[in-house]
Amino acid sequence: MKKIIFFDIDRTLFDPNSFLDEFYERLIHKYGLDAGQKAKLIKFYASSKPKDYFDPQIFLKSISKKFNIEINTIQTLFWDQKLIDKHLYKDTDIFFQISTKTKMGVFSKGDYKFQKSKLKRFGKLIRNADIHVFPNKIEKFLEILKNYSDHNIYLIDDEIDVLSEAKDINRNIFTILINRKKKHVKNDKIDLQISSLSQIRKLYE
Repeated sequence: MKKIIFFDIDRTLFDPNSFLDEFYERLIHKYGLDAGQKAKLIKFYASSKPKDYFDPQIFLKSISKKFNIEINTIQTLFWDQKLIDKHLYKDTDIFFQISTKTKMGVFSKGDYKFQKSKLKRFGKLIRNADIHVFPNKIEKFLEILKNYSDHNIYLIDDEIDVLSEAKDINRNIFTILINRKKKHVKNDKIDLQISSLSQIRKLYE
């Protein structure tokens, strides 16, 4: 049977916290903002999730309005592809090793444009047809699974609840918790725990 490994994006492939920290520092350096204003930036991020996922446009418009900065300038800083690529975890290099051995997909929550930008470094290693990004991904999981009924499915995520719900939907899914802080978690719905993507070699060797 064919095999596919689905990856979550944030905190699995991409570090959103380090990305935002560097974005804030770029804004502060360019416009001379102080520590109090940085606190405002952090607050804007927290309030830019009206549908329980980060919306970059709401975030950037809030910054533009508050600090009277041209929106196009802020967008240029935020959507800098080199900045985005910089905050992919180094162990995502494994994609270039496994792409010839197994099919890879993405199953993630968030803003489609922003999530897709985090995958550009990998070019065509992941087919567009296998990239699934939704505001609430677990609601769509059963629908997506129908497209892979002839595959063994592996799901890698940093959220225990997502993996548990996936297992409830289909007990044959192989669930993998990526736990970068190496805190062991006991959960009988998780088949494997890893702290680095390099540990998934055993799935295709």
